[in-house]
Amino acid sequence: MDCVLSGDPCQPNSVAGKRGGEDDERWLLDCVIDIFDQSGAHTLFRENVTGNADGQLAVAIPALERLGCRVAVGIFSAGEAGASHRRERLFILAHRDNRGTADQQVG
Repeated sequence: MDCVLSGDPCQPNSVAGKRGGEDDERWLLDCVIDIFDQSGAHTLFRENVTGNADGQLAVAIPALERLGCRVAVGIFSAGEAGASHRRERLFILAHRDNRGTADQQVG
């Protein structure tokens, strides 16, 4: 597998929700990171609403860096891609050059 793509429920962190974060049953970030780790994929790409930035980035960036990833984050609007509406989204791109987990690396 080369890439894990993810866009899960926004309610755990969305400013429109109760902001339960990791305590919300719809929080799937930990599961996504586990799937990425176990799959051996070298790229993870996530999309979500911008309100998820604070809660998800605080968890995702350290966890992905522990797996040997370089992480890039950005907020982009649909208008930047040529659409007629603004609709902003949070994107997280993580990439590791190796094919295994950080625990499997030798040397």
